Amino acid sequence: MEEELELELDLELLDAVEPAEPADPVEPVLPLDPTLPILPVEPVEPVLPVLPAEPALPTDPVLPVEPVLPADAVQVLVASSIGSRGSGPLPSGTQPH
Repeated sequence: MEEELELELDLELLDAVEPAEPADPVEPVLPLDPTLPILPVEPVEPVLPVLPAEPALPTDPVLPVEPVLPADAVQVLVASSIGSRGSGPLPSGTQPH
């Protein structure tokens, strides 16, 4: 039943569509006149002058990469540095800040 309604609606839409206007006629392409001389093609000079290549810039030296410490080692280093700043006897020859 629904398909019949859809078909009826489609037919109504088709009836409502106006026919398209006829397209403009295409003008035929005229053949070249064989009496005309064929001119040679001359090379075109470049407008911009060709610039000489710039010398390559020296590259920065490659620095060695320091090894990355695992997180446990970093925690140990931080803890040891914090502990060294704690209270306690100062090494000989140093003054407190």
